Amino acid sequence: MNAFRLFQKHSLPIPGGAYSLGLILVVLTLALRTFLLPGFQIPILVIFVPAILATSTLGGFRAGLFATVFACVSADYVLIPPFFSLTIPSGNAEMDLVSLAVTGLVTSAVCAILRSAIQQSEAAKAELARALQAADRLAQEQNRTEMALRDSLERLEKVLDNQTVGAMFWDLNTGAMVDANKTFLDLMGYSRSDLEERRLFWQNLTPPEYLDVSRAEVEKFLATGRVGPYEKEYFCKDGSRKWLLFAGSSLGGNQCVEFCVDISARKKAEAALRESEEKFRSLIDQASDAFFLHDENGRFLEVNRQACDSLGYTRDELLRMSIFDVQRDLDRAEAQRDWNAAEPGNPRTIEGCYRRKDGTEFPVETRLCAYHLGGQKLQLALVRDVSERKRAGEALRTQANLLMQSFDAIIVWRLDGVIEWWNAGAENLYGFSANEAVGKETHSLLSTTFPRPWAEIRAELIDKGSWEGELQHRTREGDVVIVSARKQLVRDSHGVERVLETNRDITEKKRSEAALRQSEERYRLLHETMRDAFVQTDMDGTILDLNDAFCDMLGYSADELRAISYRDLTPERWHGVDAAQVSGSVLTRGYSDVYEKEFRRKDGAAFPVELRVMLSRDAGGRPETMWAIVRDLTERKQYEEHLRTMRDQLAHVGRVSELAQVSAGIAHELNQPLAAMMNYSNVAKRLIATREIAHLERAQRAMAKAADQAERAGVIIRRMRGFIEKRDTKRTLENVNIIVEEAVALGLLGTQGDGITTDLQLGDDLPLVYVDRVQIQQVIVNLMRNAIEAMAQSPRREITLATTLNAENEVVISVGDTGPGLSKEAVDRIFMPFFTTKPGGMGIGLVISQSIFEAHGGRITVDSNPGRGALFQCRLPAADSIASDMGLAAG
Repeated sequence: MNAFRLFQKHSLPIPGGAYSLGLILVVLTLALRTFLLPGFQIPILVIFVPAILATSTLGGFRAGLFATVFACVSADYVLIPPFFSLTIPSGNAEMDLVSLAVTGLVTSAVCAILRSAIQQSEAAKAELARALQAADRLAQEQNRTEMALRDSLERLEKVLDNQTVGAMFWDLNTGAMVDANKTFLDLMGYSRSDLEERRLFWQNLTPPEYLDVSRAEVEKFLATGRVGPYEKEYFCKDGSRKWLLFAGSSLGGNQCVEFCVDISARKKAEAALRESEEKFRSLIDQASDAFFLHDENGRFLEVNRQACDSLGYTRDELLRMSIFDVQRDLDRAEAQRDWNAAEPGNPRTIEGCYRRKDGTEFPVETRLCAYHLGGQKLQLALVRDVSERKRAGEALRTQANLLMQSFDAIIVWRLDGVIEWWNAGAENLYGFSANEAVGKETHSLLSTTFPRPWAEIRAELIDKGSWEGELQHRTREGDVVIVSARKQLVRDSHGVERVLETNRDITEKKRSEAALRQSEERYRLLHETMRDAFVQTDMDGTILDLNDAFCDMLGYSADELRAISYRDLTPERWHGVDAAQVSGSVLTRGYSDVYEKEFRRKDGAAFPVELRVMLSRDAGGRPETMWAIVRDLTERKQYEEHLRTMRDQLAHVGRVSELAQVSAGIAHELNQPLAAMMNYSNVAKRLIATREIAHLERAQRAMAKAADQAERAGVIIRRMRGFIEKRDTKRTLENVNIIVEEAVALGLLGTQGDGITTDLQLGDDLPLVYVDRVQIQQVIVNLMRNAIEAMAQSPRREITLATTLNAENEVVISVGDTGPGLSKEAVDRIFMPFFTTKPGGMGIGLVISQSIFEAHGGRITVDSNPGRGALFQCRLPAADSIASDMGLAAG
């Protein structure tokens, strides 16, 4: 077989070679038999078999068959007689030839089979060798993998032990902790021995209230192969608890790995935050002002209880609304531009009008502040209802006008005697106009004769704050008049002292001195501070708790009040009101609106109160008690009645000295005379100087306008200084050209002879604007006065006023001058509070002007080049652009 393999190894690569080899071997065999071994009688079968065997071995069955046929033909032709002829032999020769043929065929077949078997064996051997090589490579790769795995496990173990994250390995069948890293053991206070002794089970580590959570997470793991993240507490070894955040995944079978992070500090911070938020919520809910928090689109994010009460909505209703749903005069586009431009730390105060759920509207003052939270810019608005203040301001203005027309002479002068205010009564009594009197020393002007030395009277006035007596004065015509005088020392908010003097002519009424002394009432300047009362009752009205103020208010002792019902304190006609508030508000939303009613004191007298009722519920949510904050309105009602009485008396007796003091204090808060007031005063002075009767009425109108301008300036200054008194804003549809023309007339009053020229460039067909006419005129006048002062040293003094419509549908009012202009620093700071470029200036005029235009949805900008004058551009939205939001139509 080995020889056969050797032959196979050297077998010819192509069949033609095997046939040639068979031919050659048969020919060599014939030659060997014929020429080299002629004397030997070797059988034909024996001599040709090696040649056939060799041929079939090297060439296969076909080559062997070829060699067999060729051998038979050659033997018949050469070795079997008759020689060299192809005849069918007979006898033994025929048998030999047949044997050769059969043997050759068998030999060729056997060799072919062996050859095929050897080839298959060699192929299998080669495949086995390749398999062994692959197995060897696989074994080497497995060794390397195992080494890398061991290294990775070692590194993982080191990483786990040095991480701040705890790692635990669990057997979910038993709940036992199989392994844990050092971080977890140190965190919980356990040792490695506790772990190795199988003392740690998740059932024991978990507080009872979290067992259901843990079981749910186990079921989740068995279903999904993952667990968490979720939070719960674990017991430490010392019995304390720690909050942990868990997450994990499967390791195969019922094994899992779980990671945890200590979140105890975060939980404490969250608890502190919740407590802080609860305190903040309680604080804002008790605030007297409405609180609104909205996003950059105006959508409400948070409101307080006062916001709900003032608008009549529930909190849920308001949180589905926006600022545009409740503020009718707010332009959406302008508001959003203002919000985008607002910067944190720069709050703004604006006025507007809110609409309640029932459709009624009321004026508000809003303090708006922007701030950032979580990457979002929000707006915080504190809103105050100023309805009462508006009405009170209007009443004060009306009464101030009445004071101006009082029959009594009312004079305000400084302690050095210089007159600052002079009413129409003083003009009628003494004959001096206000322009002639203001700035003069009062006693010199009137040639006053005192009942005793002036030094003593002045000392008494300063010491006691007031002085009353009779004085002798001399009029412009030289006539002597005797007056009943009352001098009152008043102080403004800056502590500046002035004297309010009220003089009544008693020349013809000397014999009625006693009656006149009775008519000179002393007006009180101080008001008692009212204290609120508190009372708590059960649902049947039995009083459970109360404070001293409630006892003092009703005249009962605390024990007496606890023995009677809340209904016993209320006159019967108010029982229905109380019942309606309880059923309609207290039981439904937990509190009532502030409402008015009456209580009955112990002596039977009824008196008015205002109150708000709150509901307290028990642990089951059932109404348990009610409590109320009660305010006695007796003095307020009396004060309102007193004001009405005084207003009626003003037409007859003029006893309004106290109101004159108030209006004088408001009018004289300014540190310097207002430009508008001086302009009108100068006009009145010139008109009176003509001594023509026809000009007196015009002079009176000019003085009335001067008083109005002073009042408006006082409103602006008080707003800046934080006072709450404000002029009622009245917006109407206006033609901006008319506003500018009237403002120019006001701004140029008193400038004749100063070389000031104006260039009016008023646009045609400009849309109407929805504004407060007086406020816009005030801004234009302020800009003109600034321009006039800036051009004081300029060779050319020209003010250019223009009105145009820009691409944003804004009406633009431009005020330019030919003064020295503004530096870049001044332009950057011109609208900052208290910044001024004028000696002695207060730096508030442009700030107030800017706030007026912002309140109207506009803005003021300035452009200037030093040496080339300044240009102020005041922009207002056209009325047609805000008509849809405000319910207006231009025209």
